[in-house]
Amino acid sequence: MVSGYLNANRVSEAIELSYSMPHRNTMSWTTMVTGLAQNKMARLAGEFFDRMPNKDVVAWNAMITYVDEGLVAEASELLCLMRERNIVTWNVMIGGYACQKRNQRGSLKST
Repeated sequence: MVSGYLNANRVSEAIELSYSMPHRNTMSWTTMVTGLAQNKMARLAGEFFDRMPNKDVVAWNAMITYVDEGLVAEASELLCLMRERNIVTWNVMIGGYACQKRNQRGSLKST
């Protein structure tokens, strides 16, 4: 249900439902972090992430999607803190660096 709200960009309903859960597990926490990051709500995703009792590689990968918002330095810091990385981790980082490089080239050409 939380995921459905987040996919429909109904963030406030997802947050309300999450807070009403008597017991949140790793999956419910990760769903919130991922959904908030995908909705470009990096700060709120970070708040949920910081409160997560058990962070798995999926939650960390959701957080490094900061790189997609141009926050490469922040994503790099998180990457250094990760205990475990997988192929998704590296693909997100490489894609983010490539996107940033493309954006930099575009801004250089427009000046």
